[in-house]
Amino acid sequence: MNGEPSNANEHAENNRVGYQAAIEMTNNESDLIWSRFNIMLVVHGIFVAVIVQSATANAISWLTELLIPIVGLVLCVVWCANIERGFRYQEFYLDSAKKLETELHLPFPS
Repeated sequence: MNGEPSNANEHAENNRVGYQAAIEMTNNESDLIWSRFNIMLVVHGIFVAVIVQSATANAISWLTELLIPIVGLVLCVVWCANIERGFRYQEFYLDSAKKLETELHLPFPS
């Protein structure tokens, strides 16, 4: 009785609930990936608008010329890290679903 289900039906039900949760979390993570992507796209758009505005106003100093590529690079690295993290979470949830699926003897669509 050390915390394990007492019978096979309970174990199968726990697996079903875990499977449903893993599938739901995979779908939610997919939505979050697109949300992060869209937010970073807006941030990049604002950044480009600031650059264009500065260039047309002839207000670019040597410091601005130095900071623009650095800020752009930082934004790209943050964007990449966010997307990569989302894909890793999604892969983890999908792998969990596959593992539970084999225990439930369900066919997993490829």
